[in-house]
Amino acid sequence: MLGWCACMFYFYSTRERSRNLPPVSDRPAQNGVQQVVVRKAFDGDSGRLADGREYRLVGIDTPEKGHRFADEARAYVKKMLEGRKVSLEAATEAKDRYSRILSWMWLEDGGEKRFVNEEIVRAGLAFVFKIKPNVRYIDRLIAAQRDARAAGRGVWSVPRKNVEEYYVVSIGLTHRPDCEKMIRARKKKVRCESFDEAVDAGAPPCRTCGP
Repeated sequence: MLGWCACMFYFYSTRERSRNLPPVSDRPAQNGVQQVVVRKAFDGDSGRLADGREYRLVGIDTPEKGHRFADEARAYVKKMLEGRKVSLEAATEAKDRYSRILSWMWLEDGGEKRFVNEEIVRAGLAFVFKIKPNVRYIDRLIAAQRDARAAGRGVWSVPRKNVEEYYVVSIGLTHRPDCEKMIRARKKKVRCESFDEAVDAGAPPCRTCGP
C-alpha cells in the first residue's frame, strides 16, 4: 500500500512539474544555442520562427523594402531558410527594442555548417552593421564584405554615383558630408577617405543621404 501511494505521489508531482515547464523553444538554450525552425523571412535579416517568435540577425543590414536589392535579399534568405531547422546563437544583447531575438544563425546543410549572417554578406546582399556589444563575428563579416566587393556581387555590382571626396561615420552609419540626419544628430563623427573605408568600419549606408 505504501509503495502504491509513493508511486501515485511521484506520478502526480511529476505531471504538475511538467505542466509548469515552458515550451521547448522557450527553455534556456544550452551554451547559448537554440535549435529552431524558420517559418517566414520578412526580409534579408529578420523573420519569424515556427514557435511564433521573431528574430533579427545581428552584424548585418540588408536593403529595406522599396530599395534596390531588397527583393533579392529576401528571396535569397527565403530559399535558404524557410522551413529549415537552424541553430540560433544568442548575441551578447539578447533582444532589441521590438523584442526580436538578436542572433547569429547557423544552418546544417549536407554535413556542412553554414554561417547565415556571413553568407548573406558574402552574396553582396547586406552590409556589415557593427553595434556593440554584438560584435563577436564582426571580423569574419568584414572579410566577407570585402570578398563580395572584390567579386562585384549584389550591392557591389552597381557603380557608386556622385562619389564624395570623403565620407563620415556617425550614429553607426556612413554618410555624405552634408547629410542633414548626421548633422542634426550632433554625435561623434569620424572622417573616412573613401566609401569602402567607411563601410568596412561596420557602418552601412545612411538611407537618408544615400552615399
